Amino acid sequence: MGKLIKWILIIAALWFLYNQYREYQLNKQDEEEIPFTDPVFDRIFSENTFPGTIVWQSVTKEGKPVVLEVGNEKYGLKHILCRHFADYCINFKPKGSLFNPKTNSNQLFQGLEFTVKNGKEVDKKSNNNNIRLDARTSINGLNADYVLVFNKSGRIITFYPRL
Repeated sequence: MGKLIKWILIIAALWFLYNQYREYQLNKQDEEEIPFTDPVFDRIFSENTFPGTIVWQSVTKEGKPVVLEVGNEKYGLKHILCRHFADYCINFKPKGSLFNPKTNSNQLFQGLEFTVKNGKEVDKKSNNNNIRLDARTSINGLNADYVLVFNKSGRIITFYPRL
């Protein structure tokens, strides 16, 4: 009879430990962070989008049109996401995540709009045909000097915070 009670206690203890472990695993799954997604950013990579497709546009304070195209790894939104966001280009080494994690397309476009409207032109003596605007603003809580570079035709090449 003593051995039976001993086995019942062992089984009860194992059952208790199993249930504790199961509860721990369920809680751990609940705490795992859901990967960040943004419908505009995701569409750029999920569809066969033409590099020249315009995703955002505005006008400078001088009345010059400025456009953000889908682009590729060298210019446009793909360049901004691949070079300056950490999680968007799997086979492309970013220079570092310069923007706050979870910065979404609306926040990025608002920052672009602010920089286009309020940015100060710099590097006027540069030999290239690009225009650079700098503006201090906050995007998703990151207060910094943001750099916007576009060519003479108004096509945005890059946009990033200077940290």
